[in-house]
Amino acid sequence: MDLSQSAEQVDNYLQKTDDSEQVKIKRMRDEVTYARDTSVSLPRVSHVFRIFATVRRKRTMLTPEQFGSNLKIVLGKTTDRSTVTVMDFRTAMERLPSAAVLIIKTLSLV
Repeated sequence: MDLSQSAEQVDNYLQKTDDSEQVKIKRMRDEVTYARDTSVSLPRVSHVFRIFATVRRKRTMLTPEQFGSNLKIVLGKTTDRSTVTVMDFRTAMERLPSAAVLIIKTLSLV
């Protein structure tokens, strides 16, 4: 799937006038929630996955445009991760045993 096309699809959906504001909010909330649950490039607590905005101690649901903006950030972040090579993966796998040994040593000192 072309991720730039996905960002365009978000824009197209938000500009569509057939759905009511409440339907758009629910759909965009579901999309952001799904992105949060499946994202490997951002932590679950990232600000782009928030559902509510807090202004002057009052929590309100984000607007469809705010959800869409956050979703496009997630889609863009996914593209940044495509530059990882097989060599990067091998290097990470080689470092895992030494990191595990370091963790075990640290835990045994406690």
